[in-house]
Amino acid sequence: MSDELREHIFELMPQIDELLEAKGTPIPSRFIAAGMLYVEHFVQDSTFESKEKLLESNVYHECVLPIFNDWYYEKYKDLTKNNVKKFYLGVAFVYGQPIELKIPSTTSDVVEEGKLSKMMFPDHMLENEKIEDIIQPNINLEYMSEKSISNLKQQIAEIIAYSRAINIDIETSSKLEQSARNMSMGAF
Repeated sequence: MSDELREHIFELMPQIDELLEAKGTPIPSRFIAAGMLYVEHFVQDSTFESKEKLLESNVYHECVLPIFNDWYYEKYKDLTKNNVKKFYLGVAFVYGQPIELKIPSTTSDVVEEGKLSKMMFPDHMLENEKIEDIIQPNINLEYMSEKSISNLKQQIAEIIAYSRAINIDIETSSKLEQSARNMSMGAF
């Protein structure tokens, strides 16, 4: 893309960013929203049939959208990076005492050492997950009876299942194309 287009976009970005900030758009998602706003409000004519076709095009994703990403990175640096290893938070009770749960949104297994790893978006607690890794801060479970530990595991498994299922539904309902979602997560 031309330097002229880059300069034009960079001139508009403070106002666009201010609008997105007022809307409460998270910084890692702003470059995509800014690109969409730019096309919607500032593109008057193009060789594409419609603005929607432009937004779906390779030209937009490979040449235009990175300009918005560059502007945000120059302004916000590492705040633009989406936390790829995302955690959901929950609360469980041990003898009436609330404890924080830090639930990983994804899990991974090594399929072939040094070559292949499998990333999963589970909707429940997996057998290889330990409650000790999820409870924050770590607590000593040795003093608890087996029945209490079993009840706690069941309680935590239910919280994990609800948290993951709700968030999977929210994330998959996105209207963005996969390539745009990958870019927003930092996976190109």
